[in-house]
Amino acid sequence: MKNKSILIISDIEGSSCCWSYRASSFMTKEWRQACIGMTRDVNQVVKGLFDAGDIHELYSKLIRLCYLTPLMEKTISLALFLYHLWGRIGLGWVRQGIWQETSQ
Repeated sequence: MKNKSILIISDIEGSSCCWSYRASSFMTKEWRQACIGMTRDVNQVVKGLFDAGDIHELYSKLIRLCYLTPLMEKTISLALFLYHLWGRIGLGWVRQGIWQETSQ
């Protein structure tokens, strides 16, 4: 990575230690713990960004870190197949309706 500047915009509700409403409420004991957790989360993201070899590796790491749980990573290929199949079925149904309307 040529440029070593990173901008991270984060909110406490997305941190790994924010489990309740009190943890997102300003100046509570739980909020303090959630802030510490968010600092650790951001630290891991920054380490991953600087360690990434290329943009594709960086993108993959960010997607896994932000969106994919281990269970989702294992089931994503099946989920994508079913999503595309559902789209094909819906498209066929719409085309059949249009074809029937135009043939009448």
